[in-house]
Amino acid sequence: MGDALSVPSEQQEQVDLSWAKAKHEAAVEHVLTKVAMKQQSREIYRAYAIENRPIDEISKTFGVSAEIIYKVKNRVSTMIEAVEMEYAE
Repeated sequence: MGDALSVPSEQQEQVDLSWAKAKHEAAVEHVLTKVAMKQQSREIYRAYAIENRPIDEISKTFGVSAEIIYKVKNRVSTMIEAVEMEYAE
């Protein structure tokens, strides 16, 4: 007989995926609401990484180059990863 606390592997996979998604969403929310950064950076990140809007549209809307959009996305993504790592500890 199996351990009373064991979970079939496909259920465990689903639990792990759900946890990873929840952890990521919480980290994104934390970074975009609690970390000090310019409001424009928050909006650029949301437009590009969350809303998947085209680079050209974001560039025109915010008056910034594609290079700046990529830099904002990478900087904010790095912050999000750091918060996710804290959640894992």
